[in-house]
Amino acid sequence: MPITDFKSLAIAADSFGAYFQRFSDRVSTLHFNDSDAFNAETLNRFSPGMNRSGSALVSSTNPWLKSVHDGLLNVLNGNSVQAATVPLSINNVSLTEGDSGTSSAVFTVALAVPQTQPLTVNYAIADGTAIAGSDYTATSGVLTFAANETRKTITVAIAGDTLIEPDETFSVNLSVPMDGAVLQVAQGTGTILSDDPTLLVNDVAISEGNNGASSLVFTVNLSSASTQSVTVDYATANDTATAGEDYTATNGTLTFNPGETSQTISVPILGDTIVENNETFVVNLSNAVNAAIADNQGIGTIQNDEPITLPPIVLTPQVSGFSSPVHIANAGDGSNRLFVVEQAGRIRIIQDGIVLPTPFLDITNIVRSGGEEGLLSVAFPPDYVSKRYFYVYYTDQNGDNVVACYQLTADDNVAESSAGQIILTMPHPTFSNHNGGQLAFGADGYLYIGSGDGGGGGDPDNNAQNLNSLLGKILRIDTESPGTITYRIPSSNPFSEPGDSDRTTHPDDPTDSDRDEIWALGLRNPWRFSFDRQTGDLYIGDVGQGAREEVDFQPAASLGGENYGWKIMEGSVQFSSGDTTGLVLPVAEYDHSQGRSITGGFVYRGTEEPTLQGIYFYADFTNGRIWGLQQTQFGNQSGWKSQLILDSPYGISSFGQDQAGNLYVADYSAGDIYKITT
Repeated sequence: MPITDFKSLAIAADSFGAYFQRFSDRVSTLHFNDSDAFNAETLNRFSPGMNRSGSALVSSTNPWLKSVHDGLLNVLNGNSVQAATVPLSINNVSLTEGDSGTSSAVFTVALAVPQTQPLTVNYAIADGTAIAGSDYTATSGVLTFAANETRKTITVAIAGDTLIEPDETFSVNLSVPMDGAVLQVAQGTGTILSDDPTLLVNDVAISEGNNGASSLVFTVNLSSASTQSVTVDYATANDTATAGEDYTATNGTLTFNPGETSQTISVPILGDTIVENNETFVVNLSNAVNAAIADNQGIGTIQNDEPITLPPIVLTPQVSGFSSPVHIANAGDGSNRLFVVEQAGRIRIIQDGIVLPTPFLDITNIVRSGGEEGLLSVAFPPDYVSKRYFYVYYTDQNGDNVVACYQLTADDNVAESSAGQIILTMPHPTFSNHNGGQLAFGADGYLYIGSGDGGGGGDPDNNAQNLNSLLGKILRIDTESPGTITYRIPSSNPFSEPGDSDRTTHPDDPTDSDRDEIWALGLRNPWRFSFDRQTGDLYIGDVGQGAREEVDFQPAASLGGENYGWKIMEGSVQFSSGDTTGLVLPVAEYDHSQGRSITGGFVYRGTEEPTLQGIYFYADFTNGRIWGLQQTQFGNQSGWKSQLILDSPYGISSFGQDQAGNLYVADYSAGDIYKITT
């Protein structure tokens, strides 16, 4: 610390003067100003050879002495001074305790610069977590360094015992009989390392099996044999495995007799034939007696041994004669009709296996068709029977994508084609591809819309990640609330602003940086998506760029706002630079050696084919392959398994679902409709 009252210090501290005189032979000159008001008695303490003339100057070849001299000189000039530093240090020492007798912890005190005169250092021992008298023998004393001597040692006796205790510490503290001096390293720490036996339990794994005939055996080891009896409690606890369903809960106490170093814990495993992820539980150790616990938890892994094998399917012909069918839907009205959308702008009805001659809707005069453009889907609102209107998604003559509403005529099989009301127009000015095209009502009664990224390779306008663009998204709007002219924004939409839910016209608020219609983003071309009619989960088939086709998933409990990654990610691989934090990766994907254009489908929830229950079907448009996707564990687990189950010759443009939950596919090229059967 700074010394500010050197006059008092000089009078009281004879030792300081003694140190000065001890090394005076190493001083060449020391001057102080005539104005300094020190009396001769004080100054003579620091003589011989001091005079009162000239300017202040000190020189010395000894760094320690130099700091002392500099301190004196600063005070003589009326300044504060930092305490001198003595170049002494002490090391830290660790040693094993032992079970009996004593061992020695030897500390080394080192002097950095040899001195021409003797130097003394005081030392004393202080408790840390180690206690003098029981863990070590306290000692204190004085070390004397002879001239040119640089090493001294301090020995502390350590008492061995067989007590179970952690590592313990004490300290050796140094001091010098020189007022205001500071040691470079003034404290050494002694660590008494416990050599008492420790307990640890291993991690183990086992194949589940189909019944309860197997056990998972954990081994608990004692690090060294003990002369005493050692005990430890154990108990199992759930992780992803559940006691009573996957394994039998077990607890107890292990006893290690003197000399024993190993015991085992056996946990019965409850095998089954359910396809599921690997599951884990733990064995916890506690309350050890005469030993310490080094590893208190063992992990048991129950490895699933039921390979997922989805049943084979058959595509059974239903009807033919359609022109470029792109969508199949039912009205949910109990009529058992299927509505087939033709790309050119017509919707045809299949009733009792027959295609009705008159189109249900014909808007070919306003639809621009070809490539990826055209009339792309139809959706029927809840309570369609009483409402008697429906919604379509099409590309208009300007190339923009339109959602419009049409009414029935008095004939339930014919709509009023000339009187559609436009609900939403999504400008699509640059490219003709990546239009999305799916409409579907969710269990919440809101209309969901799938829009593509606007086309071109690699989303050149960055629409999919732009919250001020409707493109490359799943949108969610309210078309059914009473008094709605076009649509409202659900107040629970993730990017909606206060008051947006009251809008009944296009909500184009220039002060709002986000489009409130957005439900999810980061999609390239979500050509087909669907809701699981039993769970409400959302499955999205998103067509890839040049590497991956993907199935994205949104659980029914989602609050929206998922970012599925495009164009930062294409499937699970990075496509371009960008922050990947929080992006939602697909639950299934395939590369372009397996296909090049995914067609999303449905989860089977019918009753005619019970072996298909719960399987999500999807296909590739370019080669006709059909895959099944299944969650491999129920609840909140996220395991998935996808399997190729049919290699068909068809250009599958869409799946469809009738009111009973049966599934269909459309062959775009031949115009045929097939039913999925086993």
